[in-house]
Amino acid sequence: MGKKSAPPAPDYTKAAEATSQSNQEAQTRADWANRPTINTPWGQQSWQATAGIDPATGQRVTNWTQNTQVNPLAQSTLDATMQVDRDKALLAQSMMGRAADATAQPSIGTTSRGTASRCKLAGCRPSRSAAQARASRRAWAARQRAWWCRWPACAAPWRSPGWR
Repeated sequence: MGKKSAPPAPDYTKAAEATSQSNQEAQTRADWANRPTINTPWGQQSWQATAGIDPATGQRVTNWTQNTQVNPLAQSTLDATMQVDRDKALLAQSMMGRAADATAQPSIGTTSRGTASRCKLAGCRPSRSAAQARASRRAWAARQRAWWCRWPACAAPWRSPGWR
């Protein structure tokens, strides 16, 4: 009894080349399928394919260009919106000098942090004392508590007898 001969070894190079070719064809089909012309109320999006050469490999490739056309009403709205944005930017830019001048001078009589020290230097009184500010915060907190306590069972569970 003799031994059977082993089957020939598969040609892995040929199999890899066939797989690569199949993958490239599938990708080409997907590229064409995934670039439809889209029509909407706002306009149209389309794709244009041109032949080209890949500079890295020297192989022929398809170059894609996306084209977007907006309908006339949407285009005029876009133009007007962009013009308003541009005008706002130009206005803000023109006011930068005034803003720099205004912030360079110390303000007196405002309620920002540091007012008291600036007012002491200038010989004036701040608009609100610390005691007045505390009283105002306490009054606000009392109003909030009064509002929440309108519904003792649901809004203030710590007041209901069953809450622990």
